Amino acid sequence: MSWLFFTLVNVFANGTVAFLFKRESKRLKITHIEIIFYSFFISVLFFTPFFIFYWLSNGISVERGGFPYFFVAQLFGIIATIYFVKAYSIGEISIIGPLESLRPFFVVILAILFLQEIPTSSMILGTIFIVVGAMLLHFHKNMNLRLDSVQLKPTLYILISTFLYGSNAIIDRKALAYIEPIAYAYFLFIALSLFFGLYLRARGRKFDINLLKNRTIIAIGVLVVIGNVAIFLALKDASPNFVVPVQMTRSLYLAFLGFIFLGEKGYIRKIIAALLMLTGVTLLMQ
Repeated sequence: MSWLFFTLVNVFANGTVAFLFKRESKRLKITHIEIIFYSFFISVLFFTPFFIFYWLSNGISVERGGFPYFFVAQLFGIIATIYFVKAYSIGEISIIGPLESLRPFFVVILAILFLQEIPTSSMILGTIFIVVGAMLLHFHKNMNLRLDSVQLKPTLYILISTFLYGSNAIIDRKALAYIEPIAYAYFLFIALSLFFGLYLRARGRKFDINLLKNRTIIAIGVLVVIGNVAIFLALKDASPNFVVPVQMTRSLYLAFLGFIFLGEKGYIRKIIAALLMLTGVTLLMQ
């Protein structure tokens, strides 16, 4: 069950990143894409010494057959991230959150098509419990999912992002058969920091070295390393059909962070969602 441990580490790391992202983005007075770039840049700086030490001590297994999957995964990840940021910038969280929680359903379908993995009944039922729990967390006082013309664009954005992120889990699983998780994570940090650096440069943004000294961005960069290495170790060990649904318990972790640190309400709804998600994870482990 090492995949479960690594997935829960990813939930903690990525959930904390999302919390810091939400809490600090306005205070830092920079765009979301800038936070992403500086975080990945710090990830490269932080992880490079460890990667070199690991490489010299243990060697790194990298086969050329994995690079086509790697490049497709990065392309999908970049597009998904851009659409994700766009959706959260203009859309209502009460609509976007539940739609993002549909990611495990995309993964189940894609795993059947591309990995020839037929989900068991307990896997399907566990996924449903987790998705319902995640969606419940995102509904506020109004339990109706309202969609009007104003919300149509962000809805489309988040569906595209959710599908691409789901596809990424399948592609990563393929790539990890050829590339060791440590190397795969390091290549990802370099690729994304380069892309988003060029993306910002093309839009006239200048590199601000002072942001590399910001404690929040440093913390996000370190957590990005922990979260990505953990999820690749999990996907190396287990099917995305198991890993991705457990990843969605991040919504529960975020809800409790909001309850504890931001004074957000709705603890009864959070308890119900927690029980649903716990039931789902238990079913997935069978």
